[in-house]
Amino acid sequence: MTTGELITSSTVLPTAHGQLVATHFHGEDGLECVTFSSPWNAGQPVFVRMHSACLFGEAIGSELCDCRQQLDSSLRLIGAQGGVVVYLPQEGRGMGLGRKIEAMELERSHAFNTVEAFEMLGAESDPRSYDIALAALQFHNVGKRLRLLTNNPKKIAALTSAGYLIERIEAKVALTRSCAAIVVKKQKALGHFVYSQIDYID
Repeated sequence: MTTGELITSSTVLPTAHGQLVATHFHGEDGLECVTFSSPWNAGQPVFVRMHSACLFGEAIGSELCDCRQQLDSSLRLIGAQGGVVVYLPQEGRGMGLGRKIEAMELERSHAFNTVEAFEMLGAESDPRSYDIALAALQFHNVGKRLRLLTNNPKKIAALTSAGYLIERIEAKVALTRSCAAIVVKKQKALGHFVYSQIDYID
C-alpha cells in the first residue's frame, strides 16, 4: 500500500496529553486506522506505538489486559516528547469482538491461555496485518529510526521488514497485582516481552 492510495482526514484534538493531531486513514482495501501525533525533533528517532483497539480494557476497565495503561502511557510520552500513536481497529487480534468474547470465555471457564483459546476456535493466535499502519507512518514521514513502544515482537518484525531501525521502549504501567499476573501469562503465551518493572496500584 502506498500513501497515494489512502483517503485521509485530520483535525487538531485537545487532550489530557496536550494538543494532538488526529488523522484518519482509509485504504482502498478497506483497512483503516487513526493516528494521534505531536511534533518531534527532526533528526531524532521518533517515538511510535502501533496500538490495537481494546473495548474492554480501554472503555470498561477490564483487568484482563494492560491495553488502557499501554495506550495512556504512550499518549502521555508522545504528547510530551513528540511522535505518533497508530490506533488500529483490530479487536480480538483482528478477528472481531464476537470471536474475542468467545476466546475470553474459554480462558475463563477452562483456564486456557490466550493461544490455546484461539486454537480451540480454529484461529491463529495473532493474524493481524500492519499494512495500514506502515502506510500511515510513511504519510507522517517519521524517518527510518523509531523508538517503538511495544511488548510485541511481531510489530518489531513488521517494521524491521519495512526497512525501519527499531529501538524497543518499554511502556511504564501501573497495574493491580491480579491484572499483572494475567498479563504476564498472556505475554509468555504469545512470546511477548515481559515487563521488567510494573508499578502496582494495590
